[in-house]
Amino acid sequence: MNTLQGLNLTDVASQTLDHLGNFTPMFEMFARNFADATRQHGEKVVTRVPAALSAQDLSSGYTAGNLSSSAVEIELNMLKGFSCALTDYQVSQAKSADFVFNIFTAPAIEATITAFATDLLGLINPTSFSQSISVSSSDIDTDHLADAQKMLSDAKAPRSLRSIMLTPEYAATLSKDSAFYADVYGDRQPLLDGELGIMHGLNVVEYQDIPTTNNLRGFACHPSALCIAARHVAEPTTAPHVEVLQAVHPCGLPLQFRKFYNPTQGKTYLTVSILYGVSVGNSTCGVRITT
Repeated sequence: MNTLQGLNLTDVASQTLDHLGNFTPMFEMFARNFADATRQHGEKVVTRVPAALSAQDLSSGYTAGNLSSSAVEIELNMLKGFSCALTDYQVSQAKSADFVFNIFTAPAIEATITAFATDLLGLINPTSFSQSISVSSSDIDTDHLADAQKMLSDAKAPRSLRSIMLTPEYAATLSKDSAFYADVYGDRQPLLDGELGIMHGLNVVEYQDIPTTNNLRGFACHPSALCIAARHVAEPTTAPHVEVLQAVHPCGLPLQFRKFYNPTQGKTYLTVSILYGVSVGNSTCGVRITT
């Protein structure tokens, strides 16, 4: 009888989603569409970015003002993941296939999500986001966050949910700024656990794999600057010896786990995959941090 030698797919998915928690702050910076309709059908997702509005003088009547928005199309054209396999001989030697997760799954998942993030952050370039602040990793301080906040406000970006993502070098210098832990603010978290939190209206997020093309070292934005859409990969309906688990990360990211046995090859497979697309949203709502 073909068995999967104790490999519990639910446990693998649960532990993997815990691992993905490290990426949650970065993904939550941007607009996400993981709705059920997105997961079910269609080659693309269309969202809309509204233009800024101006108040009117209504003393002489309620003349309707003009409304305008820009359509943002997100093609679901990227399918990434990982696949690993163990032969019957290897499983027999190991007595259990659980070590697949313990040794290989976590770094493979990290590589997959890093590739996802690289596709997304690769959209941050001078053409799409013309505004920038140039500062070295040794000189960045909270004044630069205030400058980024002002630039977003001047561009009429919504004030809510603004964030700034920085490389570890930049975040480390920023964490030494006394404004983050001065007693007047009553906040010692930067000293206790390294969480910088919110400063000048920007939630500070550290991310180690920001692409360095065009000297990029960080990005301050409203979520509408970049858009993400994702869908579960279609489930196999006729293949034998296949177990499928659709998992959803707390931030909404849909992942599909599969385990299956190929009797001809004598191999047990474990895979995880995600189908997604990324797009520039409102290009006025982002400020590049460069060196």
